[in-house]
Amino acid sequence: MHRSRHHLLLLAVVAGFSLVGCNGDSSGRGHATADPDTGPLALIKSEGSDDASFEGTLRITEECTFLRVGGNDTVLGWPADRTEWADGKIRVTNLDGGSVTLTDGEKVKFGGGSDSAAESGRSNQDWLDLDWVTPPDATCARKQRVFVHEVGL
Repeated sequence: MHRSRHHLLLLAVVAGFSLVGCNGDSSGRGHATADPDTGPLALIKSEGSDDASFEGTLRITEECTFLRVGGNDTVLGWPADRTEWADGKIRVTNLDGGSVTLTDGEKVKFGGGSDSAAESGRSNQDWLDLDWVTPPDATCARKQRVFVHEVGL
């Protein structure tokens, strides 16, 4: 009897490790289920500027948010202090106090800053290692990244 309990305990421990391994990489940011409070949003301290303008279609997946332009997806970083996730929608409060609610497939225009390995020399891993409030899923990393500062439609 003691031996069979030991085997059951060992199986439970191994199963637990297997489940953890399926949900993430060693950084803890693998392909995991989105947090219900933040959804697929990669949230960062609002330090960006809106010196660049970006237009395209918003794509919301289970793990990521993207700006699709001409068939290419650019991953989006959102201002943590002004962005909310609820019922599959993103609500951003702009600096003037007005808010915009965004949904998947919507045509959008962002003011913000871009980052790429070519511009900054920052690799995808370096980007994933930034000081995020809510880090992006590792599967979201792309060569081109946009940090959203303001939202227009």
